Amino acid sequence: MITRNEIDEKIEELERQLSELGDTPTGESAAPISTKKRNTLDDEKFAVPGKRKLPLDTCARVRNAMSRFSQTQGLTPPERRTAYSKIMRAAKKCGIDSTGFQEKYGKK
Repeated sequence: MITRNEIDEKIEELERQLSELGDTPTGESAAPISTKKRNTLDDEKFAVPGKRKLPLDTCARVRNAMSRFSQTQGLTPPERRTAYSKIMRAAKKCGIDSTGFQEKYGKK
């Protein structure tokens, strides 16, 4: 029989491993990014680098970019295709299921 202490220790170990991956349920958010933080991000950390739209610096923001993709205004068709590709790559890297996003915005 496993004791409560052993369970707590295992939970702590798993949370530590998750935090090392950079995508923790408690430590990461897609909260609005501050202007200071946004300005320090490299252009390649955005789905639309030239316009610095849809930041992809965390897995939570990748999820947010997927949900906000259709609301993003002022993109040319090539920028939209580039953004789609970058979001898909970031989602794969984060282990995010992108099936619905791909079905909705992928090549028809």
